Amino acid sequence: MDNIYHTKSCWRCDKLQPETNFLKRYSHLRNERLHICNDCISEEAKVLGESKAEIIGIYTNLQVQFKHRINRGMYRRFWEKALYNSTAQDLRQIS
Repeated sequence: MDNIYHTKSCWRCDKLQPETNFLKRYSHLRNERLHICNDCISEEAKVLGESKAEIIGIYTNLQVQFKHRINRGMYRRFWEKALYNSTAQDLRQIS
């Protein structure tokens, strides 16, 4: 029974993943993890040209400031409409 993992669902890609794929933000979120997985953070940093630290800071602030009103819609890939001028497309399929 050593292979028991705590899992969490990413609010962007909706994949159920081990909790270790989500960053902890001790000082801001009282030991909670971000709602967005490391893969989605990396994807957003790559597309937008921002550092991962900046993206992490944005989502940490989002969870702190809107903790009582936050929903999955706040984690959409907002840049896709501007880049592709169409409905959402998974960037991992393009690369």
